[in-house]
Amino acid sequence: MIKGKEAIVAKLTSLQQFRYQISHIDCAAFAPTRGATAQVTGDIWVDGKPDVLFLGQSFLLHPTPQGSFWIALQTWMTVDRSRMVQMVLP
Repeated sequence: MIKGKEAIVAKLTSLQQFRYQISHIDCAAFAPTRGATAQVTGDIWVDGKPDVLFLGQSFLLHPTPQGSFWIALQTWMTVDRSRMVQMVLP
């Protein structure tokens, strides 16, 4: 596990190559601010390695007076697909 600001920045800046494939995007209105939420899922490959990671990323967008949007909140996560447990719902 990578801990600490310096270690995280060092790891992120050491990554050389990303390849990603978006598989799904969901958007919805966010009534309190007349903004929007967006959830993006897909796969990401890092540094040319064959191992694929699941990528989940969410955005909370707020409008500006000029008619565009700014990212008020962004979260993301990656999960090693080889360690994922498949669940079957009844």
